[in-house]
Amino acid sequence: MTDEMAVAQEAASMPHAGGCGAIMPRGIKRVVFHKGGRAYSYYYHRATGKPLTASFGTPEFLAQVERLDAQARRLCHAHATLATLIAAYRASDEWKIMAAHSQRTFETAFLWLETLGGTPLARMGMRTPYRLRDRAARDHGDHFAAGVQSALRVLLAWGKPRGYIMALESGKGGGARKGPPGFRS
Repeated sequence: MTDEMAVAQEAASMPHAGGCGAIMPRGIKRVVFHKGGRAYSYYYHRATGKPLTASFGTPEFLAQVERLDAQARRLCHAHATLATLIAAYRASDEWKIMAAHSQRTFETAFLWLETLGGTPLARMGMRTPYRLRDRAARDHGDHFAAGVQSALRVLLAWGKPRGYIMALESGKGGGARKGPPGFRS
């Protein structure tokens, strides 16, 4: 067996995508969907959520991945903590146009969350908002916990597109689930 054949056989046995023997770059997700009896697939960059338009395994594909990785690194506030996210949200236009009652509710939640302010956002997982809600319920009651959950949901949703939160543990990002249809926090 020649060296080229050995390399090709080794590449074919490694984790790959699309059945072409190419190794999937980190942070890329392949999505397969069926339509009209046929299977179609596309790839997207997890950190930015942007689809990749180049064909998988081509140099253009890898260049596009590198560009999106660089963009994600620029957007990411690598050392951001819960306290820095709260401070940035308070300085935002969304905070300024929020109703006074909502601001008061969120402010009490933010003051409680700031006691945990040294928590790096990079270490937050999908269960963290639920753990914080349960801790708030244990310490201050269910009504306060609902306010904390609501404030945290809005805070994480605001921070994600601005690069404070790249992706939580499951890769989905965003933190706590939304309420039922018609629910307003």
